[in-house]
Amino acid sequence: MRKPGRAAYLSVATRVTDHECAALDRFVGRAGMRKRAAVLRRLVRFLGDYFAPTPDEEVFLASAEAHLSRLGGNFNQIAGSLSASMKKIGRADPTRQQVEIMLRAADDVAHIRTVLGQMLDNHQIKTETLRARLDAVDPLDEEYE
Repeated sequence: MRKPGRAAYLSVATRVTDHECAALDRFVGRAGMRKRAAVLRRLVRFLGDYFAPTPDEEVFLASAEAHLSRLGGNFNQIAGSLSASMKKIGRADPTRQQVEIMLRAADDVAHIRTVLGQMLDNHQIKTETLRARLDAVDPLDEEYE
């Protein structure tokens, strides 16, 4: 039974070549650690958080989600009103306020899309940077053969 407050550990096994193992051991030594497992756990934690949104992005995403939810509610009310108008007079007759709400909503959604596009660009740059760092280790290098 696990002690309270302690993490549950799972085993992950992989096969490496002698050279890869030697490289891992050198990395462990340079990191000032004694165990491969400790270094590998730190690397996994780092990579797990590597693509996590920044605190500012988290705030923006939560705000955007709430704002879009409110817009959905506004659109439902407008749709109900326009549906009633269709039944009464045979055509949709939005009020000036309803039109303004829809125009503001379009601007708000455009802004959200722009910021989300920037966030996506940032994550693509992170991905390319990480890929370049991983590719910098030449697999044909004698050290890794």
